[in-house]
Amino acid sequence: MIAEPLPYDMGNSGDLIKHGMIAEFAKWWLQHNRGPFIFYDPFGGRPWKEPPHEKVVERLLQLRDCALVAAQPDPNTRYYGSGHIIKNTAHNAGRSAKVFVSDRNQNAIDDLVESGLERIILENFTSENAYSILDSNLMSNNASLILLDPFADFLSSSDKLLPEITRVVAQAEVAVALFVLYDHSMSFEYEKFKDLQKIEFIEGTLQFSISCPRLSNSEVKGEEKYCSDVILFLPANYNTLQPVALRQSLKQYAGMLTLVLGQEITFEELS
Repeated sequence: MIAEPLPYDMGNSGDLIKHGMIAEFAKWWLQHNRGPFIFYDPFGGRPWKEPPHEKVVERLLQLRDCALVAAQPDPNTRYYGSGHIIKNTAHNAGRSAKVFVSDRNQNAIDDLVESGLERIILENFTSENAYSILDSNLMSNNASLILLDPFADFLSSSDKLLPEITRVVAQAEVAVALFVLYDHSMSFEYEKFKDLQKIEFIEGTLQFSISCPRLSNSEVKGEEKYCSDVILFLPANYNTLQPVALRQSLKQYAGMLTLVLGQEITFEELS
């Protein structure tokens, strides 16, 4: 792997809420839909780091009865990133997944493709602007989930990007998972974003979120500084798929992480 070193340890608390949510969603989706799971990750990053931080391994081994456990089959030697988590979740369900990835860093793209994933090639999409995935005419027939996973720049443009996300979810009927990372200096912008989220909420859609506070005195890089929030936006027609099981699995996963991380991990629903 030749991409630039990461400013955080893979498998940190933010990764656990994000990857746990997309794994639970993929598992649930595969129970209700035919055909392959089609996943887009325009902020791909590196596919893994070997070996994981020892604290990350310890936490993974404490997890039980959740989709992420099965999606991380080699916790002692490798922490899989988003694309491979989706691949592994589909494989465990006896199904297939098509995973399309990109990144602003060309070395990261090369690493992702070398690891077995496919490059995003879509009209109106450019790797230099990962948010352009929202203008790429993806629909429910050619996309199951879009992951938006910026580092920490989303909040500065959330007033423009959040309406675009809700538009895609409502009109294209495609699920979107949004990862929001922020520190104390961005608390005001985060609160503005949460207020805007309620204003932009479209009646009939579903939104599930799992949030993790800053973990003080953590030895895992990135946790001591950042709070994290992952929000799953679901189109209105998902109500016909009986999302009760998904809601319950996400709530249970948040409770399990509370025990593993020693901090309250909150699950919320906006509907």
